[in-house]
Amino acid sequence: MKNLRYIFVLLIFTLLIGVHALSVTNPEISKTYYVVHSSGNFLTESNGYLLIDKPTGTKKQLFKFIPAAGSSGVYNIQVFSATGYLCKSSNSTLLIGSDPNIDFAKFRIETIGDSIKLKCTDGNYLGTDVTAAGSLVYSDKNGIDPISHWFLVEAVENQLIVFVLNNAIVKAQNILASAVVGSDGGQYAQSDYDVFVNAIAVANSVLSSASSQTAINDATTALVTATSTFISTANLNLPKGYKTVLIKHSGGMYITEVNGGVNIDILQNTQNQHFKFIPVAGSTGVYNIISCSTGHYITRTGGWDVTIGTDSTANVARFNIEVVDGTTTTLKFKCLDNNMYLGTDATTAGSLIYSDKSGTDVKHYWSTIELRDDGIILDSLNSAITIAKALKTAAVVGAEIGQYPQSAYDTFTAAISAANAVVVNPSSQTDVDAAIVTLVAATNAFTATIVKSISFANNTYYIVHSSGLYITEANGSVKINTATNTVNQQFLFTPIAGSPDAYNLQVVSTGAYIAKTGTYNVTLGTTPTANVSRFIVQPVAGTQKYTLKCLDNNKYLGTDATTAGSTIYSDKSGTDTKHYWSFKLYKQALNTTALDPSITVSSTNDNSIFVYAANSAIYLKGIVESSNITICNLVGQIISSTTFNGSVYKRELGSGSYIVLIVSQNHRKSTIISVK
Repeated sequence: MKNLRYIFVLLIFTLLIGVHALSVTNPEISKTYYVVHSSGNFLTESNGYLLIDKPTGTKKQLFKFIPAAGSSGVYNIQVFSATGYLCKSSNSTLLIGSDPNIDFAKFRIETIGDSIKLKCTDGNYLGTDVTAAGSLVYSDKNGIDPISHWFLVEAVENQLIVFVLNNAIVKAQNILASAVVGSDGGQYAQSDYDVFVNAIAVANSVLSSASSQTAINDATTALVTATSTFISTANLNLPKGYKTVLIKHSGGMYITEVNGGVNIDILQNTQNQHFKFIPVAGSTGVYNIISCSTGHYITRTGGWDVTIGTDSTANVARFNIEVVDGTTTTLKFKCLDNNMYLGTDATTAGSLIYSDKSGTDVKHYWSTIELRDDGIILDSLNSAITIAKALKTAAVVGAEIGQYPQSAYDTFTAAISAANAVVVNPSSQTDVDAAIVTLVAATNAFTATIVKSISFANNTYYIVHSSGLYITEANGSVKINTATNTVNQQFLFTPIAGSPDAYNLQVVSTGAYIAKTGTYNVTLGTTPTANVSRFIVQPVAGTQKYTLKCLDNNKYLGTDATTAGSTIYSDKSGTDTKHYWSFKLYKQALNTTALDPSITVSSTNDNSIFVYAANSAIYLKGIVESSNITICNLVGQIISSTTFNGSVYKRELGSGSYIVLIVSQNHRKSTIISVK
């Protein structure tokens, strides 16, 4: 069974991601807000200190955000239950202070999608050490971990707070909708399914009839617990005893027995790479791992080395198989002798396997590939088909940025069909290997046909900042602001004769042109022939974003912040995401379901899913339903492919550029990201 505590924490964070329809990132001074922690608990004043607690709807959980004089995006945070403001203390504890003018009482709001971070003047962030109700809030967090992420929700005093329970129900219903009853890996027993159905029904009943906040809070906790329990009951893809398998390292190499030692090496499909998992009698999930080439067992020896031994009864040759949290096919092998895991220090061919690993690094992760009777290995071809199908599913045919020509789509579809035909009836390993090469080439060729440039052709466009806000004209000034789909956010791109990719950017509301003025400011001008009013539209490599470079100073349009009302300047380097822009056709924006700038009709990417790299890992945030996540390198080799049902997905990787594909029933995203 999977780690329930891990699943519970992931689920409760997912519920808060679901608050996006209510969440606020630009608070108004006239309104009152709940500050909701990523754990689902609420920021609460208690005897002059700040902690997180279950929702009560009382004044102790009501806050007002007052803009600090002279600092855009910086606020004093006033609590209703005490006379004073949130203030950082000398030991990083968060207290209630009386002076709003000191730096320790000022906090900058930074946005991450629909959530926020509250940054102190020393560069650290507000957060907790743990997620339990009653945990104190400190001002020494790094801003990366979810424990320093918050949501602002407009509050009404003494009104029952139901949105967390409602989100828990929606999350549970989505999980139930994707669940399949059966005995295969990833499926659920009918009895577990029925228990979960009943838990959702009970929560719905409380939502419709509860008269107290306590009842709502208890129902939320109960449903989150029921959801995490249900997820943990999914059948796992453990190795089938006595079947011959290849054991694949997360780095793509295979366990190989060499002269009595054990390392990882490239695929050879020889006897010294063939193993069987022999269940240990009376011990659930415990196996001997026997080498088919010698008939002996993978064995821990000394402090950490691994060899091939002859004693299957010793704990040094017995391994408990665990499934990596959030997956059903990625495994860890824990030695019963020292309760440590098999893993490597590197991912290159010839790297030795050790038995002293923590099980927390991807180099400690494995998977198994069951061998066919004819010895043909289809794993890599199936993986190539998975990545190709995911790319095809995410692809949209059309002429807009990020779309694909119909002819390229048809050719790619035929290539996938040809590869599938080989899987159904493989004649030899040589034919399978050739099919892999052909499909990877077809995938790369299809990817290369994506529309990367835009033909403005007298159409009207919205110019969208990387933050999702729109360039907006207001009384002669130019800023970024929330989408309104009005003429002061609509622009015509007029080509400059003799200057490829150079345009005047003319706002529909006044007919004036975006223009550089002074050293770095941006205004609206009336002289389209001046270089200050001419901008080169350049694609940003590896993205679907663009830069706007002024011909007058060869600098770029961009902002210093990502909040609504931020000023646009013309002195930027073009290397920061705050200097990146995209374009939406006027007709597309009118067809969106809301004025949400992250929603685009026929978009190949779902911007509600946020992909970013940090600390040698890729993070995916905002996943709200069961999704297939595939990561491959730029030559089409699959690094990982897994089904994930949670909120924040993490995959540690080496430095380099990767293609990330996320596909689910209602969401899809494909992007290229660099890890340093």
